[in-house]
Amino acid sequence: MASKIMMRSITLRQLEVFYETAALSSLSRAAEKLHLTQSAASMALAQFEAYAGGPVFTRLGRGLQLNDRGERLFPEAARTLESYDRFLSACEDNGPLKGRVCVGASTTIANYCLPELLGKFTAKYPGAEVSLRVGNTDEMAALLRAGEADFAVVEGEVSGGDILLRNWRRDELEVLTHPSHRLAGRKTVRLAELACEKWILREQGSGTLSTLQNVLSASGLRLQHVREIGHTEAIKRAVEGAMGISCLSALAVRREAIAGSLAVLKLSPPLYRWFSIITVRDRYQSRVSKALQKWLAGK
Repeated sequence: MASKIMMRSITLRQLEVFYETAALSSLSRAAEKLHLTQSAASMALAQFEAYAGGPVFTRLGRGLQLNDRGERLFPEAARTLESYDRFLSACEDNGPLKGRVCVGASTTIANYCLPELLGKFTAKYPGAEVSLRVGNTDEMAALLRAGEADFAVVEGEVSGGDILLRNWRRDELEVLTHPSHRLAGRKTVRLAELACEKWILREQGSGTLSTLQNVLSASGLRLQHVREIGHTEAIKRAVEGAMGISCLSALAVRREAIAGSLAVLKLSPPLYRWFSIITVRDRYQSRVSKALQKWLAGK
């Protein structure tokens, strides 16, 4: 009974400091995320460890890693915070949605899809503060695992059992060429016809490149000449300069196709892939994060 009374003395703030320190492998980063001073976060963690019966971390280089006691308590902390958030949601069902959420997005989605949707969300819920982190799919998965984003929307596949993936939108990849290219008048083209072309593609870790590589591999094809450029807009400018051809999301080339500055060809058969919402399994999600994910899922 005494131990139960003692455990009930742990405050929500101490629990949050423990959880975020574990998620970020850093007490200073946890303090920053929770808007605490370093000394306040250190005191909260020390009090948590006193109630927990001893240290919950071991130092690993410049970071912190959960020890056996911490590993045992971490999922319970996540469930407790999740339960607390559900309680707040029940109390605030008729109140305004408030809070911060950090969204990761791979490049195509961040440039051509999310800004308008996030603008509409914050217009509907002015109390929600949304920040956006941008990179390729691999970088977004790493960002999530490091606890630096609440969830991410990506265009590539993510490996690892710690990541939960939900299909969001289907996207089509199209070939783009200079208007004077020999194929520019075609409506469709087969990948086999393009193997010897000079290609300008996204960098390794990009979902667009990964999708194309998977299809090429399944077809037994290999591109002969490839130049990597790590930014979609730069790729389009390079194709406009007749440096080669590329393959990008239909969302990314819509404006140039209408203007006629690029010739856009559909692949035969069409090449589709899914945009996906990804989260870390068993990672605590705040009310505003869950609300934004649900809102995006309906769009």
